[in-house]
Amino acid sequence: MKDMDRRRFLASLGQLAACTVAAPALGQSPSEPNIIFILADDWGWGDLGCYGNERIRTPHIDGLAREGIRFTQFYQAAAVCSPSRASCMTGLFTPRHGVHSHMQDMEGNRRRGMPLFLDPNRPMLARLLKRAGYATAHFGKWHLTSTDDPSAPPPPAYGFDAHRLTVGEGSAIHLQPASIPGWNSWEDARPGPHWEAWRAEASFRIMDETIRFIREHRQQPFYVQAWLYDTHAVLSPTAGQMSPFTGIPMPYRIYYSAA
Repeated sequence: MKDMDRRRFLASLGQLAACTVAAPALGQSPSEPNIIFILADDWGWGDLGCYGNERIRTPHIDGLAREGIRFTQFYQAAAVCSPSRASCMTGLFTPRHGVHSHMQDMEGNRRRGMPLFLDPNRPMLARLLKRAGYATAHFGKWHLTSTDDPSAPPPPAYGFDAHRLTVGEGSAIHLQPASIPGWNSWEDARPGPHWEAWRAEASFRIMDETIRFIREHRQQPFYVQAWLYDTHAVLSPTAGQMSPFTGIPMPYRIYYSAA
């Protein structure tokens, strides 16, 4: 995808996420809204311009806030990766789905009394929407299974028609063996010499997959989870990504370049 496609996507995201067709004729059901769920990892509440940050410009996100709803008092199910994601997927509080901390390898999860993966038999938002006729997809960070569990159910078991992701933690390295069927990841997201370059482009990769899916399914209602890795460490912005922030001291420069 070209950079212009990505910018247009961000600029029009509010309209895409809430778009409906013209009012239906009498007796017809209203059209289902399209849903794009963007989850950014480790943003602080004051990191965006729409929440008062004067050091970094976030015009497209600020536009979403103006055209939509900006929350100033809210709660989330957990303050770390996996349990917050599991609650978003299921609508359940942490004690009910059992994912109370971030997923590690199988040994680490067992040691902390954690399940090895989110139970796919729980209520699932994607599955409910799929039954209602939606095309469903997940792109980006997953982090809902042990990083080394060959028996873990892949995203289709949770109701997703399409996906591309990594199962790793903040590093965004995909640790599932390539031979395990059902997992669609980026090959250069696996451990190796290409990982750092992939990490710097992770948000672009997720955005490209999201745009592609929307274009392919624009004739039906769709639900897309675009779950970013930024701004979760490890941050690896390129020199080009850092160049607009030359007047900002470290480590803020690295953080803003990834944001």
